[in-house]
Amino acid sequence: MVYGFVRQSGGHIGFYGEPGHGTVFEMYFPRVSEAAKPVQEPGGPSVLERGSGTILVVEDEEALRRFVTQTLEEFGYTVLEAGEPRKGVSLAESHEKRIDLLIADVVMLDMNGPELAKRVRAIR
Repeated sequence: MVYGFVRQSGGHIGFYGEPGHGTVFEMYFPRVSEAAKPVQEPGGPSVLERGSGTILVVEDEEALRRFVTQTLEEFGYTVLEAGEPRKGVSLAESHEKRIDLLIADVVMLDMNGPELAKRVRAIR
């Protein structure tokens, strides 16, 4: 992911390592001559809109799954969460209402994210 981000930004990654001493990674980005534009207008924080809908989150790392679930719920979404792909498929089969979005880890043990998406799409 880092490599992709750096390359898309026009940069590159250098690294140097020695056995028993570790490795150093350096990220190089293009120099920019213009001043950065503020992300937010002056005058205080903007108000974020509340979301709606149901999101199926399938992530095998518990801390990350809980963070994503809690954040989405704070913004008003209904979240179905599963710690492994087969449970995600089971939730998709048993949930009676619409599922608006699937957020899934790409690399998991039983089934990868694209395979999971294909299975959920077939069910829904």
